[in-house]
Amino acid sequence: MSILDNLTARFKCGHLVGILGESGSGKSTLIDILAGVSKMGKVSGHVLYNGILRTKTNEVAFHPLIGYIPQDDVFMPNLTVRETLLYSVQLRVPNLSRSQQQERVNEVLDTLNLTYVAETRVGDPLKRGISGGERRRLSIGVELVAYPALLLCDEITSGLDAFNALNTMRTLRTLCDTGKHTVVCAIHQPRSSIFAMFDDILLLASGRCVYAGSSEDMMTYFETMGLKCPIHSNPADWALDVVELSRNQVGDEMQVIHIGGRSPDDKFVKMRSCTNDCSDSDSSVSFTTLVGAFETSGYQTGLKTELSNLRTVFANTDARRAQKASLLRQTLVLTRRLATQTRRDKVLVAIRFFTSVLLGLLGGFMFFPRKHGAESAEARVYAINYVICAYCFSCVPTVTKAIEDRVLFIREHSRGCVSLMPYLLSYAAIELPVLLINAMIFSSITYWMIDFYKDVWHFLFFIVVVTMSIFAGFSAAQMCASAVNSAMHALVLLAGLSVYQFLLAGTSLPKSDIGVPWLFYTSYFYFGANALILNEFGDRDWVLPKLEDNWRIHSAKKGWSLVWLGLHIVLYRVASYLLLKWRVSKSKS
Repeated sequence: MSILDNLTARFKCGHLVGILGESGSGKSTLIDILAGVSKMGKVSGHVLYNGILRTKTNEVAFHPLIGYIPQDDVFMPNLTVRETLLYSVQLRVPNLSRSQQQERVNEVLDTLNLTYVAETRVGDPLKRGISGGERRRLSIGVELVAYPALLLCDEITSGLDAFNALNTMRTLRTLCDTGKHTVVCAIHQPRSSIFAMFDDILLLASGRCVYAGSSEDMMTYFETMGLKCPIHSNPADWALDVVELSRNQVGDEMQVIHIGGRSPDDKFVKMRSCTNDCSDSDSSVSFTTLVGAFETSGYQTGLKTELSNLRTVFANTDARRAQKASLLRQTLVLTRRLATQTRRDKVLVAIRFFTSVLLGLLGGFMFFPRKHGAESAEARVYAINYVICAYCFSCVPTVTKAIEDRVLFIREHSRGCVSLMPYLLSYAAIELPVLLINAMIFSSITYWMIDFYKDVWHFLFFIVVVTMSIFAGFSAAQMCASAVNSAMHALVLLAGLSVYQFLLAGTSLPKSDIGVPWLFYTSYFYFGANALILNEFGDRDWVLPKLEDNWRIHSAKKGWSLVWLGLHIVLYRVASYLLLKWRVSKSKS
């Protein structure tokens, strides 16, 4: 099935262009193709920018010149409007000095009338922040900071009330009036005051072009086919009615409304045009006729001739547009941004702190020593099993957060301003210190209440093992989130993986009881438990034949368990990288 078919159009510099059409007509698909982020299907044809053909080899060079604003607004809710724009500048225009960055942010805030909410947090559905109209203007601002020559807006007024929709379009009209930007909007049934702002209109129906040209000439064009818009009617609504109703043809009859008719009895009759005085003249126009009429019209033939003669090139392109932030700079900017987002989520910080305290106290009271010496060995093994499992199973919330963050990453990556490696490194740089602090809180309570081996170095080793085990769990959760589309699917995948890891931890089912002993090497639970068991019993002179058989507590080196645990972390991180890389490439195909 073709979503777009035989479409030719041109968007002139400094013009505000409206792409109209009913749902499913191909508006969003066209915007995606122009932005170079088409998500599905096969695309054939040519896209030229100032006469230069866009290809797969030079596509990245066009990204800084194009601003793409999709339907959904995606931001970090705990950042302010100013911070959101500032981080966007740092990623998209890296060669600006700090003062120039602030100047550019202030300029965009003033242009988009967002200065009064500059210090307000963006918010989300659960945290009150800026309004819907302000969010849409902020989406424009995130792209505008990079000086784009072309702004592509997909359903820019979707979800907005009439007042905010009008204000948003006035902002775009102002940008075009400066002569520095061309704005192309896919928009669904704009009000008449918005329609009047457009310089050009591209009217689509079922992927075919019904009209492409000046908005002022659209009514004149349809009048040549005997179709006239009634007085005081919205031209956009009327044109969409003409297109939609022309498609409801059954056999040779037209089952459409009487455009401009006053009588309810005229509702389902042959289409007629209505003159200014509402006199009716019979004229039925089918969808095929509408499409064919435009393809042979002077508008289309003149456009094709103009495009065939177009041989212009870029003129003095600003050098800032061609630059991309280095991997190190991307990592630093993303790390600062994520640190601000994480630090301001006080509820999450509090939950993590109290979870560490409660889990520590719970373990301490559950496994408080009731026996001493070698008789307490079995209880200590169970306590170690609790230590490994308690935090590894608490990594489940990471799945939801990773998928939420991935949406923003894929959007920024598609614009060429964020690479995959800096994204993963920044994520790890923020999570690792947080996990270390939580592990220290948990370990400081549990270790001494359970009366593990009383030695500072053993205690520090305990903290290292717990931190690495938790980090392995977070890495596994991120891998599961990278493998699938939804949080629900990722949670199911993580649950299955966690059960597998738990069964092969070696604390409940000895290695000798497994028919395939090498399976234990696939479980990071096993190496975490192994390191803690060697740490607890390796320097004791207790005679423990069962533990010696299963864990070789007096001959094995506990450092090797850390090496294996680190290897699991690396493997999960590499898997996350490859899965995300595949997902990004899939979103572009």
